[in-house]
Amino acid sequence: MPPMGFFLRKRSGQTAQRASARFRIPFCVFGILVFGALILRAENLNPPEAGENFEIRYLKAGDREKINILEKLAAYWMVPAPRKSIEYLKEALPLSRQLNDKEVEANLLYRIGDLYDGLRNDSQALEYYQQALKTFSLMHGENKKQEKKSKTFNFIIVGVFFLALAALLFRYYYQHRVFKNELKRSAERQKNLEFESQLKTFQSKVNPHFLYNALDSLGGLSADKNGSALRDVITRLADLYRGVFAATEIQTHPLADELAMIRDYLEIEKMILYNRLDYHIQVSEKLLDFKIMPLLILPLIENAVIHGIKKKREGGCIRIDIAQEDHSINIRIMDNGLGFNPADIRSGFGLYSVQERLKLFYERKARFCIDSSRGSGTTIRLEVPDA
Repeated sequence: MPPMGFFLRKRSGQTAQRASARFRIPFCVFGILVFGALILRAENLNPPEAGENFEIRYLKAGDREKINILEKLAAYWMVPAPRKSIEYLKEALPLSRQLNDKEVEANLLYRIGDLYDGLRNDSQALEYYQQALKTFSLMHGENKKQEKKSKTFNFIIVGVFFLALAALLFRYYYQHRVFKNELKRSAERQKNLEFESQLKTFQSKVNPHFLYNALDSLGGLSADKNGSALRDVITRLADLYRGVFAATEIQTHPLADELAMIRDYLEIEKMILYNRLDYHIQVSEKLLDFKIMPLLILPLIENAVIHGIKKKREGGCIRIDIAQEDHSINIRIMDNGLGFNPADIRSGFGLYSVQERLKLFYERKARFCIDSSRGSGTTIRLEVPDA
């Protein structure tokens, strides 16, 4: 009988055989996996620069592409050979500076510092960290400068736009103003032509009207056969009519010229009426140069004599007061003749002509007022600006 140990060994060997058969397939699979991993590892162990065309591709690449290649190499060698990774990153630094790309440069410096920190080289790590921080600061400053330049450029563009717009508006305004002024001048020229035409029409009517009245008075004096008085009247009449004719050719004349014609006329009428006419003229010498419309006062004086004094048996008196008020003069003509109804003003040419010529010459700047009633005399007030 075999010993007990024999059975135990036999049983143990059978158990081992069964166990070996149970795990044979899984171990085969594991072996295949390990073999595949080794193959993959072997492929990955080949660095990027191990390719045949790597050097040619690197030389043909631009600066930015070279930086990308060097960064990939640095990433590959970061764990197995960090110092080699540092060399690749340092090689990329001058390329980033040539591109003036502060962001890439700062990133490279920081990664180099990080690698030195991993190698426990604190001094080199600190140096590259500081360089990275300085580059970041410069980049931030340049960004701010660029932003400021951009804002300045935008302000310049906006300023130029508004200047151009202002120039266009000014040109439009100037042209519009020139056109408007030209229209205004054209309208004024037309108005002046119309005024001169109407004024000459009135003055051409004043001359024959005045001459007729003067000759009528002269005829009465001639019947009395007073040779000396007749010669004096004819001389004054010649001076008077010379002044009246001259007045039709000008737009304004001094107040002194108007008063000279008035004195000649009143002296003529005074001799004709055998001193039944008296007159007084009150005016300051400083007003004698004041410019007025020709034949402004004379027709009013003539009207007062013919329709107020001549028809009155005992005659009468005419008073002329002229005073200055600011830039105008006030003219007051008073007579103690027979008076008339102001509603009948259009029936007398003298008063009507003065009133119409005032409207044409002074527009609304002159004032004309008549205060009269039958049997109580007449007062005429004029206010005219300096012409």
